[in-house]
Amino acid sequence: MSRAAGRASSIALILALTLIPRLAELPHFRPENLAPDAAHFLNVARCFERGQGFSNPSAWPAWMNPARLPMPETFKEPGYSWLIAAASRLGADPFRAGQTLSLVAGILLPLVIAALALAVSGDGLIALLAALIAAGSPLLADKSDS
Repeated sequence: MSRAAGRASSIALILALTLIPRLAELPHFRPENLAPDAAHFLNVARCFERGQGFSNPSAWPAWMNPARLPMPETFKEPGYSWLIAAASRLGADPFRAGQTLSLVAGILLPLVIAALALAVSGDGLIALLAALIAAGSPLLADKSDS
């Protein structure tokens, strides 16, 4: 088998083993059972949509005592919420937009891990094993869907 064919086979295996647990778990995540972080990201996305910038419409975390709401967001990175807001402006449902972003990132992560492992070790087998561990990780699969 040529090197290119071996690399293509490895990528296909990684993607297949990445998709299986994520797609199996995907139907279990609905707007009714949002995790607190997911709800928080959606709240911040709504602030972006309303032109309030990177802010938070609630006094979160509980020890915050803002003079007014929304308050500046200080706990989460802006990129994820901003992308949800951008997709919403194009007509996407905010929940599904966030879920899709998480799923795409979760599918790409094992490939990124493989590239990093290859760059660090120089060994294709180590890179493949690292990617397969990430692909099958229950925690990563869960966070890719929620």
